[in-house]
Amino acid sequence: MWNTLVRTVALLAPKDRRRGAHLLVLVVLMAMSETFGIAMLLPFFMVLSRPQMIEIQPAISAIYHGLGFTDHHSFLLVFGLVAFAVVVLAAVIRIATTFMMNLFAQKSGHRMAERLLETYLRQPYVFFLQRHSSELTKKITADSQMLVSYVVQPGMYVIAYTLVVITMTGVMLALDPFVALSVGGVIGGMYVLIFRASKRMLARIGQELDVANNQRFSSIEVAIGGIKDIKLMGREDVYLDQFRPASLRAARHQAISAALAESPRYLIEAVAIGGALTLALLLLATGRGTALVLPGLSVYALAGYKLIPSAQRVFSGLSNLQVGDSVLNAIRDDFAQTVPPQPRSTTLVEAMQPAREIVLRDVGFSYPNMRKTAIEGITLSIGVGTSVGLIGGTGAGKTTLVDIILGLLRPSEGAIIVDGVPIDESNLQSWQQALGYVPQSIFLADTTVAENIALGVRKDSIDMAKVEECARMAQIHDFVLSDMSDAYETRVGERGVRLSGGQRQRIGIARALYRDPSVLVLDEATSALDTLTEKAVMESVQALSHQKTIIMIAHRLTTVRPCDTIFMLDKGRLVEQGSYDELLATSRKFKAMV
Repeated sequence: MWNTLVRTVALLAPKDRRRGAHLLVLVVLMAMSETFGIAMLLPFFMVLSRPQMIEIQPAISAIYHGLGFTDHHSFLLVFGLVAFAVVVLAAVIRIATTFMMNLFAQKSGHRMAERLLETYLRQPYVFFLQRHSSELTKKITADSQMLVSYVVQPGMYVIAYTLVVITMTGVMLALDPFVALSVGGVIGGMYVLIFRASKRMLARIGQELDVANNQRFSSIEVAIGGIKDIKLMGREDVYLDQFRPASLRAARHQAISAALAESPRYLIEAVAIGGALTLALLLLATGRGTALVLPGLSVYALAGYKLIPSAQRVFSGLSNLQVGDSVLNAIRDDFAQTVPPQPRSTTLVEAMQPAREIVLRDVGFSYPNMRKTAIEGITLSIGVGTSVGLIGGTGAGKTTLVDIILGLLRPSEGAIIVDGVPIDESNLQSWQQALGYVPQSIFLADTTVAENIALGVRKDSIDMAKVEECARMAQIHDFVLSDMSDAYETRVGERGVRLSGGQRQRIGIARALYRDPSVLVLDEATSALDTLTEKAVMESVQALSHQKTIIMIAHRLTTVRPCDTIFMLDKGRLVEQGSYDELLATSRKFKAMV
């Protein structure tokens, strides 16, 4: 248990550790106030059962005469009111402490989710090629909350109520060792036995719950992400059948863990009532009169009233820690196995302005855990202000080469050199600021057309004149004004579900142009467009060919025909290069593609 808490504390941000230390002071105060409240009630019950104790007990007698009391009844009334006030104050401190603990736990969960998201976002692009998006989503949303519910919050309750149990037991030992040992032995012994019996089961439940949650998130993502194809093929039941058993397993494991955490309380409450009766008989059997038995029994009852819930909190916390240990390990592993996030510079980085040429020199790349190289030994030169096309069959390495040019993948061998300067970590951000990229599949957020074109720009900073200019160049401006109800303020739906493929593609082109890039990269950007629209868009793109450097991947050779140079890839190698007419005249492979 303590190992789990130590690992959790190590996982928290330094600011959260300091807040936790301050909270610990409040927890100690709560334990002391709870104990003091019980301690105040013992002399009250003693005096209530034997009023002559006011004169016999030195401390009580000094208070009685020092405050000028003349009758026992008035003194007992005031004594009872003070004891009640102490109990109420203890309750207020407990409420405040509970609120602060819950607030700390939930804020810790928020910051953990934020740290996970930042850690993932700052990873190299290749990281996302190896990890499933549903797994990352689960870690950020579900696992960070599970860390709060099963580790942080229970851990705090374990610490807080362990202190309450210890201090209350200490007071009882000082007042009546026999009663203290009886209460502590019964309650503590039963909780220890039950926890030891269920410890392994709880750890197994935590591991299986993590697996079930992974399966739930994965089936949901596939079902919702592919809803169009799934509905067309009538395969809804397939994904329901995948989701249902995983969800049922998760529900069953959560129910079992909750039952194991709470059920001991009811057994111990029954035992405690029997213990009270037994204790009364034992006290009477030892020769104590009812006047002496009543105060001791009252303390037993009050201590049991406080000790059982506190001990239950400790047991429930320990049980949840066992279940949450697997989630804690999963999150720790992610932090340990990822590159520590290095935030991008907050200062405005000036875009690199290529003046002469972009050179790829002997570039090679291999994806992690893949034996075969994706591209190998590629050397080529792209003149600034020219347009080039990358062609080749499926798996030829075109997209990998473009990802390297974009700086998303770092070459395993060779280098990208711009005007004689190699691109590395020191100037990568400046290089990427010079790039505009249009992928084959356009991502659209469920927001307005304008916000999608100016993706990543705060709404109040969007240059609407520039948005409209880029939309015209992408041949979508007229459609936005005539067919969309709120023009550029129209929401496009999740992933642009309300738009056609061609419309999404043209918004993607407008987005790339919004940055006014020096280099425009199009990865089969016109593949979803009809012939007439593709021709109009490509005319707009080619009109920029002497102002911007254009790099495009295309399957249709008509798309790259106007390019100054065409590079043909095959099995990760550069096999041919030249203009369209030159390749048509000299290359058999190129002729076969025409």
